[in-house]
Amino acid sequence: MDWRINYLEAEVFAFPALGSDHNPLLLTIELNPLRRRKTFTFEAFWLQDKDCRTVIRDAWASSSLPVSSLSCKLQDTSLALTGWSKSKFSNGQKQIHLLKQHIWNHINQPSHHYDKALVSRLKDEVQHVWQQEKQYWVMRSRI
Repeated sequence: MDWRINYLEAEVFAFPALGSDHNPLLLTIELNPLRRRKTFTFEAFWLQDKDCRTVIRDAWASSSLPVSSLSCKLQDTSLALTGWSKSKFSNGQKQIHLLKQHIWNHINQPSHHYDKALVSRLKDEVQHVWQQEKQYWVMRSRI
């Protein structure tokens, strides 16, 4: 009881058991944990795509700032490349994340709402999307 009083905002959630019969648990003791900003990473395989150079050239040229503001031009170009990449390439990781979120939300409902068949179908879908994503990246690595 003392622990519960000291950590009023604490929550525990069960994650889906994928590839195992154990459900990982997440215990949070802070209401709003700090989130780090994702850093930009240039992907080498982008250069294999004919549109990459056009995206870079257009983003670099569209900046209305003077040539001396190199950091602003780089930021505009990284934003353009990130958006282009998200629309051009597979979004399997996002689909997997959404499916896992759906499973997670379902298994954290009261037990009388638990639908084992639904959880099983969602896990199968995660597996299917993961296999497609794996095939996609194997194909991309051969370029």
